Amino acid sequence: MQVMHWRPGVAFCLSLIVLLISVYLSFLILPNRIERLYAAQTKIKPSQPCVSADGFSPEMAVLPSGAFLMGSPANEESRAVNERQHEVELAAFAISRCEITFDQYQQYVNDINDSDVEVPFDVGWGRGTRPVINVSWNSAVDYTEWLSQKTGEEYRLPTEAEWEYAARAMQEGDAITPFNTGNCISVDQVNFDGSFQYAGCPTSSDSPNQTVAVGQYPPNQWGLYDMHGNVWEWTCSTYDEGYQGGEAVCAAVGDEGRRVLRGGSWNLGPHRLRSADRYFNVPTFRFYSVGFRVARAIR
Repeated sequence: MQVMHWRPGVAFCLSLIVLLISVYLSFLILPNRIERLYAAQTKIKPSQPCVSADGFSPEMAVLPSGAFLMGSPANEESRAVNERQHEVELAAFAISRCEITFDQYQQYVNDINDSDVEVPFDVGWGRGTRPVINVSWNSAVDYTEWLSQKTGEEYRLPTEAEWEYAARAMQEGDAITPFNTGNCISVDQVNFDGSFQYAGCPTSSDSPNQTVAVGQYPPNQWGLYDMHGNVWEWTCSTYDEGYQGGEAVCAAVGDEGRRVLRGGSWNLGPHRLRSADRYFNVPTFRFYSVGFRVARAIR
C-alpha cells in the first residue's frame, strides 16, 4: 500500500506566513487600539487642567477690568431682539477655567451630608470629570456658598455680563464675532450638534451627542474651556429683557425671577452657542444640558 505524503504548496505557505505576521502585529497594535478607543469613549485626558492643588476648588483665571460691547450687532445671523448691543464696564474678577464637574460637586454633597441636598443624575453617561448636570440655580448657589466657607474666598455665579465678557475673550483690535472662534465654530473646537447649518459654515455629523469631560477642547484666548457648548451655564443674574442693568448684578435676596443661562449645550446648533445668545428659566429648573461655573471678586 502506497503512503501518500502531503506537501504544502507555495500558496499555502504564503498564506500561513501572512496569518502568523497578522497575529504577531495584533499583539503589538491591539493594546494601543484599545487605549485609543477608551480615550475616545471617555474623553478624559491623563491630567485635567481645572482643579486646584487642594483637590476640590476649581482652578480660576483672573480676567482684567475693562469695557466691552455686550449683545450682538444688528447684522449677526440668528440675532434675537433681546440682544441689544450696549457698553458694559467691569472690574477685574476671577472665573473658573472649566465648568464644575460631578467630582467637584460630589465633594460638596459628601461634606454637607444632608438628605435634602440635591444629588444630580448623570443620565447614564458617567460622572467624574464631566460637567455636573441636572443641577438647579438654587443648588448651584448653595455650592458656591459651601465653597466660600471651605476656602475663605467669596465664590458666586458670574453675572450675565461677566459671562459674556469671559466668553468673548476679546483682545485689542479683535472684531466682534458670533463666537470666540470667529464667524464659524466646528465640532473640533467645542461640543455641540454640528449637523445644524449656520451662516454658511460647514456642518458635521461627528458630534458626541452627550456631555464630555471638561477641558477636552481648545480654550479661548483667556484660557477658559467650554464657554461655547457642552452645557448651559447658570449666571447669578435675573433675566432683564431690555438690558437695563440687571445683566451686571446678581439677583437680589428674595428675587424669584427667572435666571439667565448662557453658552448653549451639546444638543444644540451653533445659533444657540453664540456669545450673545440668551436663555432663561426659573431657579428650580434642572435639565440634562444645564450646569454651571463659578466666579469670585478680586480682593
